[in-house]
Amino acid sequence: MTEINSNAAHPNGRLLLFGDSIAMGLGVRQQKYGELIAHRLDMELVDYSNTGWTVSQSLSAFEREPVSGTVAIIAHGVTEPILRPVLPKWLPLPARWRRLGWMDPRPYFSTRKSRRAAEILESEIRWRLKNVLAWLFGTHQLASLPTYSKDLRLLKESCEGLGARVIILGPPDIDDRYFPGSAYEQLRYGRITERIAGADFVPVAGVVNRWGDYLADHFHPNDCGHQAIAELILEHIHGTRQDGGRPGSAAFARPSRDDG
Repeated sequence: MTEINSNAAHPNGRLLLFGDSIAMGLGVRQQKYGELIAHRLDMELVDYSNTGWTVSQSLSAFEREPVSGTVAIIAHGVTEPILRPVLPKWLPLPARWRRLGWMDPRPYFSTRKSRRAAEILESEIRWRLKNVLAWLFGTHQLASLPTYSKDLRLLKESCEGLGARVIILGPPDIDDRYFPGSAYEQLRYGRITERIAGADFVPVAGVVNRWGDYLADHFHPNDCGHQAIAELILEHIHGTRQDGGRPGSAAFARPSRDDG
């Protein structure tokens, strides 16, 4: 857990942030949305986010180090539903490719031309190979829907028990080219998320600019994406966002939630 500006005076209390690499701000050059919101609300940011974490891990971290907050933002249902290939032990793969997320496309590349070319080539190879392996050997998810639902509800109730208003984000957009089948899975988990969150559910997919607000992997938001998410949440907190509106605009239509 990381506390930001913990020594400064914050008259409006604490903002608790839970999530994975997106909430953690992977690839962001300036400030991630949690930092932007905490600054605007003049709150201390207590950051529980971590790369690759599921809601179960966030729940465990909060149970170990519970902190009272004014607002809690839970940004899960992102990592959990992604379909990942089953990788047999006998399969000859670079050891690093077996780490979580290391067969996904790279979200960004080096500014050095020689290194950048190698990174682009490796990225193109590994996500294509990942998709083939998923087709050959099947897929798995980091958390089942029942486990996700149970632990999301427990985390929400735990934060509320310590006085926080809990806002739960829907998942961001995800490109089926790089993550086949995962957009549908995120929609399934997203319905559960919305049901648990109730009026404090804030959709992200289809609300921030696709793909202009994302990095090269069409999954992690870039600086503009984090700014858009921050505005989205702030408008929700202040009650100024019209249902389905893009941050700062009432003309952006809410994405369809047709079951398909």
